[in-house]
Amino acid sequence: MATMKAEKKKGTVIVVSGIQWGDEGKGKVIDQESQEADLIVRHGGGNNAGHTVMVADIFNGGQQIPMVLHLLPSAVARRKAIAIGAGVVVDPLALVNEVDYVSSFGYGEVRRTLSVDPRTALVTVIERVMDMAQELIRSRNGKPIGTTARGIGPAYAGVANRTALKVADLLHPKQLCTLLEQRLEEATRLFRAMGITSTQWRQIFADLTGMELRANQRLIERKLRTEADFDYTVFASANGKVGFNFAAIEAAYQNAAHLITSWRGVRDVSDLIRRTVMLSGRVLLEGAQGAMLDVNFGSWPNVTSSHTLAGGACTGLGIGPTLIDTSIGVAKGYTTRVGSGPLPTRITEPEIAASIHQRGNEFGASTGRPRDVGWFDAVIARSACWWNLVQTVRLLKLDVLSGLDEIKICFRYCLNGERFYQVPADYHQLNDSGLEPEYLTLPGWEQDISKVRRWRDLPKEVKGYVAKIEQLLNERLPQRVTIDQIGIGPGPDQYLTR
Repeated sequence: MATMKAEKKKGTVIVVSGIQWGDEGKGKVIDQESQEADLIVRHGGGNNAGHTVMVADIFNGGQQIPMVLHLLPSAVARRKAIAIGAGVVVDPLALVNEVDYVSSFGYGEVRRTLSVDPRTALVTVIERVMDMAQELIRSRNGKPIGTTARGIGPAYAGVANRTALKVADLLHPKQLCTLLEQRLEEATRLFRAMGITSTQWRQIFADLTGMELRANQRLIERKLRTEADFDYTVFASANGKVGFNFAAIEAAYQNAAHLITSWRGVRDVSDLIRRTVMLSGRVLLEGAQGAMLDVNFGSWPNVTSSHTLAGGACTGLGIGPTLIDTSIGVAKGYTTRVGSGPLPTRITEPEIAASIHQRGNEFGASTGRPRDVGWFDAVIARSACWWNLVQTVRLLKLDVLSGLDEIKICFRYCLNGERFYQVPADYHQLNDSGLEPEYLTLPGWEQDISKVRRWRDLPKEVKGYVAKIEQLLNERLPQRVTIDQIGIGPGPDQYLTR
């Protein structure tokens, strides 16, 4: 029987994933890697994620300041082609605001370089209100998740229930209006059945307004928007009862639809990747959050609603797994998490925790909430390296640990006499208060390493710390994992290659 010779792939595809609880510094890695990329694509999550990159603000004398991105890929400042894939959930109001936000730094060409897949599900005010209403009920029962209230969970639920609106609906204004009206009527009945009171209803919209005002301060300060533009209370019914102001909601989403379609960037992102690869291009795939927030493999139930692992890029973008050439994992030199849920290596010494918290500026990029801090956890990082089939790790923010006499690394867990070198598959075990991390203690270093520019000039204690983490990551793994770069500060040049 005749056989067909397979045509070899021409381009290169790289995926970057967090191997902790998110906030590892993926934005900085994506920004660096995108220098050589032709296309950078976001494959999952929504605007509950926050990636921070340092950019030159051309309206402020070119000063380097942080730019926080929530939906747009972190390479926006590189002026490259960027895309949002079908696995993402997009709040169209937030997307319009974010495009204006990055334009306020001098990157207005994003309107020409951005592509959004028409299959991408939308987050509307319905999902955002549902997010807050469900958290209200969970809090009442003493089991809050710590949601960002961005509507991400309800949006993914809408995808599973086949009720979600899609970016494709933005291309058809009449159908969008009809679908919105139907969804609002259904949602009103549901919220009333949930027992949400009129007082709670008003508070939800007031809270959403406060969140939007905080998130869009730059637009307000630069007089690109007014505070009234972020008033979500107008979306509630005027009679004070649980219900929606359909006219205000329709106007807001029709306006967003008009702006997004005017960019002429709604296109098949899977096909865009295919064509880039066939032309020998370099494609960079960007995830959101981290492995321990993955909806399947994370610290259940305190997880996000999407697939944060490298494999999520395949389902989120419509590509096969063999298309990916390299999987890069990103971790901090310590561990953090925001929101509720377990953190086995939580630092209990108040002074050490305060030092790391302050020096690392550990506040959520999306929520502003302070992050809990812990020692480096090799158990979760090792598990994430396997789940993502990581080949190289970027270990960031080592400068934050300067000045500590001793530094700990968790190498395994112990629970009821059983030892764990991988994250327990039984989430009850991970959440068990009796779960004990076991540590190695290494000497710290006094020197400020943020100005070091050559690996050989680092203190021996830093080199020893990195080598020990690499050794622990490789225990009980079938693939070799290498820490090839470390981060020693927030600046784009504060990287060292081993």
